[in-house]
Amino acid sequence: MVTYDEKSGYDHVKLSQHSFTYFGIQFGGFYMTYTTLPFGWKASPFIYQSIGMCVTSYLRKLNVLNTLYIDDRFSVTRGGPLQSSEEKEFEGRRLVYVMLEVLTRLGYTLSLKKCSLVPEFCKKFLGFFVDSEKQAFILPEDKRKKFIELREFILSSKEVDLRTLQREVNAAISVCTKCSRPVRVFGPLKEEIEYWKFLDKWEGFSKWRPEFHNKIDMVTDSSGYRYGALVNLGDNHLTMGDYWLADDTRPIHEKEAEAILKALQSLGKSLLDSRVDVLTDSMAVIGAWNSQGSKCPALNCIMKDIFQLVAGQNVDLHLSFVPSELNKADGPSRILNTADTMLSNASWVLVDSRFGPHTVDLMSLDSNVMQSVSSFIYQDP
Repeated sequence: MVTYDEKSGYDHVKLSQHSFTYFGIQFGGFYMTYTTLPFGWKASPFIYQSIGMCVTSYLRKLNVLNTLYIDDRFSVTRGGPLQSSEEKEFEGRRLVYVMLEVLTRLGYTLSLKKCSLVPEFCKKFLGFFVDSEKQAFILPEDKRKKFIELREFILSSKEVDLRTLQREVNAAISVCTKCSRPVRVFGPLKEEIEYWKFLDKWEGFSKWRPEFHNKIDMVTDSSGYRYGALVNLGDNHLTMGDYWLADDTRPIHEKEAEAILKALQSLGKSLLDSRVDVLTDSMAVIGAWNSQGSKCPALNCIMKDIFQLVAGQNVDLHLSFVPSELNKADGPSRILNTADTMLSNASWVLVDSRFGPHTVDLMSLDSNVMQSVSSFIYQDP
């Protein structure tokens, strides 16, 4: 594996002359315009990535395995298990030559300090180690230590500024740079930060997903009293579901999320190294999963449980929307519990007059016990 870093990539993409007016800066009373792709314009990464992908496609046609993220490029050899170490080394050096020759002829300038041009089985790319022997992505120790230091600094402070929290979540929130008020570290915010203490002792890694493309299709739904799921697991078609507790009064979006969690848990080891496509009629659940959080703390807790499950089983989970009227799991989510059923009044009067009077009802619950003609209620023993 080899990594490449393109230097000053935006400066190599020239703007058309009629676009100069739209890109510029004011400094010291002077107005200066950009003649190349400006840094900071939200479309710049997309434009540069699109140009770079043309090169990526060309290299793949040359049988060169490579990938690109803006200005960071990564390439690997096609070495097999039967190759000797000398053959693998020769193929790696040939790969470096081909990549450098093509990129420089296309006008790219490489930052040699950031490139790693010696072929190895483990390379750092986009902040993580890529290990071809373990077939895994590994968290670097220095990144773990920096995260722990920042986390403990926040937890030891009663108040922190928003910029510090922005570093913690690693998300660009524009309002943070404009707000100087401190934030109190307590309650749900403190619990959220403390949650990440598991990284202190975590020695695992994110394993690559095999190429056999194991795919599972699932449809889930929830009513106020029960959840249901339909699962296509290869040639097996499963129907599953269960009842919520009688005193479960949670909002429906929380039950919809937990329906997905329980359906995934029911599959056990069948989930391992799979892609799972889930259809649900809850946009709140889909939004929380895609955005990695929501404004509802309870929903966030369920999302964390789902994340822990799919991360442990190396699952690629995708949620998609299906209208309620087309949701096939609606039926399994509305099956009535036979323990809650009762005879109609007319049928009960007939039974009571024929076989009564009854002193004990051994089949009823307190919630559905029948009443005799004499208005005496037979209690559940």
